[in-house]
Amino acid sequence: MSALEVLLGDIRVGLLERFDDEEHVFSFDSGWLAQYDRPVLGQLFEDRRPRAIETSGLPCWFAHLLPQGLLRRAIARQAGIDEDDGFGLLAALGHDLPGAVVLRPTGSKVNPNREVEAPRLPPESPLRFSLAGAQWKLSVRQDERGLTIPVEGESGQKIAKFQDPSFPGLPRIEMATMSWAAATELRLPGFRLAPLSEFEALPSFIPSSEGAAFLIDRFDRTEGAGRIHIEDFGQILDVPPGPTQYHGRFEHIGVVLAALCPQEDLREFVERLAFCAICGNTDAHLKNWSLLYPDGRAPRLSLAYDLVASVLYVPSIRDELALELGGSKRFEDVTEESFLPLAKACELPFDVVRGWARSAAERARSAFRNHAARWPFTEEERVRLASHQARVPLGSTGT
Repeated sequence: MSALEVLLGDIRVGLLERFDDEEHVFSFDSGWLAQYDRPVLGQLFEDRRPRAIETSGLPCWFAHLLPQGLLRRAIARQAGIDEDDGFGLLAALGHDLPGAVVLRPTGSKVNPNREVEAPRLPPESPLRFSLAGAQWKLSVRQDERGLTIPVEGESGQKIAKFQDPSFPGLPRIEMATMSWAAATELRLPGFRLAPLSEFEALPSFIPSSEGAAFLIDRFDRTEGAGRIHIEDFGQILDVPPGPTQYHGRFEHIGVVLAALCPQEDLREFVERLAFCAICGNTDAHLKNWSLLYPDGRAPRLSLAYDLVASVLYVPSIRDELALELGGSKRFEDVTEESFLPLAKACELPFDVVRGWARSAAERARSAFRNHAARWPFTEEERVRLASHQARVPLGSTGT
């Protein structure tokens, strides 16, 4: 048996235990349950409290805290554990997870005094953090030496995303797409392309062939050592990470936002959806939408992130939206009427939702026409994106 104490900052929320048969149990802390103004760990736990949550395998809410792909493999190797050992990875990385959640090895309920041996990363390891996703990335800080990797006890303020051999030019294309989103008047964190020369030192395994990384501010961190809690919609909807995060409908996200957040957040969601259709973002899956808890309790739609004109990588990837909108994933099917089911599900007048989508689509098209030459798309990429827009009915002349 192994156990991890689950905290939000320094507030104990509960206990996550793993048993020999791979059964996992999360139980709530009685002190947290008794707090009137207790901070929110996640919507799943708000629905399930006060009963313990039992799962076969790691609960997917906690599984979503971990990276995937090559980054996960590298961290597991340095910790000396199997990459499929999610519980062990959480024990090794629990001090620097997304949002404000902290996991610390502790005694179990059955044997609270037993010393717990948790996997540990070498002191010199640069991979002492967890960031979701499969792309090579680092959590970094800006100081007088440049961009540096935090040492133990520090927290990164920015995410640096590096070249992916499977998707040539990815940092540059993400920079260009985010510049397009900014011109469309979407809410974004600070971002830029950072030459690799700005980094004090980079691990040898980080791809460096393109000479630059995409750098974006972490909106779950403050300038000091503070943390702001966040959870993605894979966690909120209790969908396991991996291929299943591409299953579902955008209406599911909208309903949650309509129930929990101010209407301006739902409008922002609709505007981002319209932008994703116009720019050809095929990767707006459940993990790329999140709720932020600025005061620890009241959720808000987070700033936009992971906006990439990924249609440029077709046919290596599927040429469609990540989730269904109005019953279809086809870009060719995205019209104003595609937002009717969303409006109905959120109990909003269709004219209101349609107006949000139309306005954002028109701004996205206008921004591309007027500014695309300034962004770091190549000429060939601009031609392909113009061709993509021609097949999306939303926001086109006469729609």
